[in-house]
Amino acid sequence: MIEKIEPFRRANFFNGLLATPQFWNGIQEYGHRKELYYNKLFHGTGIIPGVMDEFRVRSVQGGGGIFMLVVNPGAVLDEKGRSVMLHETQALTLDSRKFTLPCTVYITVRYHEVLDDYYQNEENSEYQGYRKKMESAKVEVLPSIPPGGDHVEIARIFLEEDKQGEIRKISEGGDFTAPGPNTLDYRYVPWVCPAKKGLHPHLREHLVNLFEQTRNVAMVIHDTVELPGLREIQTVALTGKMLIQCGDVSFDDVIHTIYPLFDLNNQIAQELLEYERQKNERYFSAKSEFEIYRQAIFSMGDYVKTYDGRYETLDGALKQQQIIIDTMKALFVTRKVSLHDIALISHDFPRILVLDNERYTLVDVLDLRDDENKERHKLSFPATKDVSVTSLALTYPDGQMVRDNVIRYVAGSAKMTLRNIVKNRKLLLVRRTDVVSGNYTIQTVLNGTFERRIVVDAPDTENRWRNLSASFDEDMVTNYTPTIEFRLGEKGRDNFGRIWVYQKL
Repeated sequence: MIEKIEPFRRANFFNGLLATPQFWNGIQEYGHRKELYYNKLFHGTGIIPGVMDEFRVRSVQGGGGIFMLVVNPGAVLDEKGRSVMLHETQALTLDSRKFTLPCTVYITVRYHEVLDDYYQNEENSEYQGYRKKMESAKVEVLPSIPPGGDHVEIARIFLEEDKQGEIRKISEGGDFTAPGPNTLDYRYVPWVCPAKKGLHPHLREHLVNLFEQTRNVAMVIHDTVELPGLREIQTVALTGKMLIQCGDVSFDDVIHTIYPLFDLNNQIAQELLEYERQKNERYFSAKSEFEIYRQAIFSMGDYVKTYDGRYETLDGALKQQQIIIDTMKALFVTRKVSLHDIALISHDFPRILVLDNERYTLVDVLDLRDDENKERHKLSFPATKDVSVTSLALTYPDGQMVRDNVIRYVAGSAKMTLRNIVKNRKLLLVRRTDVVSGNYTIQTVLNGTFERRIVVDAPDTENRWRNLSASFDEDMVTNYTPTIEFRLGEKGRDNFGRIWVYQKL
């Protein structure tokens, strides 16, 4: 924390200004103070990555308690914001006999400057002096790091004698997390974060949308085909979205959020082929979209594996990911259906329905064969004259026979509470109906307020199952557990089975 900042005074020139050495030094001091301020504020303290050899310390020789350490060139910022540079390799002598063992010693670097470039005026000695200040680094081995912020640690060593009372060598070590005694330890060395290329707001928005699409598509497909990679890519996409939205992700870091998507795309393709082998049938790979899907994965790999930091290369990788998303939708997401198609579906209803270009996901099911399910939905029959439950095996118009429990009731209404509902999302209710009796209308009421009509057309005594539906707009879905009521009036009769509840994605 910077607790106090002295006011900055910038030089101002005018005609007749007497420019003394103090005046010119003040100009230099202004720039130097601004540099210290910015360094402390934006970079912190530590080794600057990517500059020369980053102050790497090596042990080259030694014995008898005296060792030679070599410090490679590098640059650091100290706690006062000063840049400290070592331009040439420097040798250090570590004499363990000067320390009380066992103990930890610290290899540090600190800012050091000396006057340089002396100008000698032989005619007038009053007008001579040093023209430069040479900035350099002083590397030392210390028993502790002095307070004040001048010293920056670049390594430490825990010195300990063996059973013979000797230290035979200083090792560079292989385990960063547990270097052990008499080994160079870099665990506590600070590093600064240099400025990097930022993200254009439009690129940031595009990345967030791409990650969101990837997660949503994987989540939907997992309901159809439970591949482990689909679960993993949901996590990766959610993490990538979070990092882009909340983290300080630079342009150069974006590729590291994209690369895991490529790995998992490839894994999912392999898992899908294995899934088909186990089922002994080509459900998906026989489709033309599958080849487009695989080719997009290969192309994305070419971009991410040879990434060169260019916008064009990143753009190519992102475009291939979009193709992968689109082809996954085409491969797995249910084809578009109409209400007429829905009425005749004889197989189990899918998790996802695409109805008139709108995508719906299954959120709730009333299963009349399950007593606990009926109890959870609070199924009741207000003002009815007769209620009965019968197990029937009936056919759809395609000839497919389906067994289900059917509730028959006379007059009054059937009422239930829906579950797992999301507010302000369009709701589609699909009801399996026995149309042995026809030519009547059911008032379908949401939350006792919003009414839709389900029309049961002419009776069909041969193929008696139909899936009849009603939909409610977003503004009608106002709570998480709304009620649905099928009202018949005083003389009506109705027969229904399983009920599916969908909401628009």
